[in-house]
Amino acid sequence: MPIMTIHRILIASGIFVCLAYAAREITTYNHTASGAAALHAALAVMAAIALGVYLRSIRKR
Repeated sequence: MPIMTIHRILIASGIFVCLAYAAREITTYNHTASGAAALHAALAVMAAIALGVYLRSIRKR
């Protein structure tokens, strides 16, 4: 398997993990109204977006 294919799979997995973590933190925020949980969720979504942009840029190659 070419290295770029493996790299794309790992980046896609990272996006999934970021979104799963964001969902977990949103659930925590809904139960506790903790500002830290909301911040963590927002940062996880931003990380997923950044990884998505990166994945899109390497798919063009």
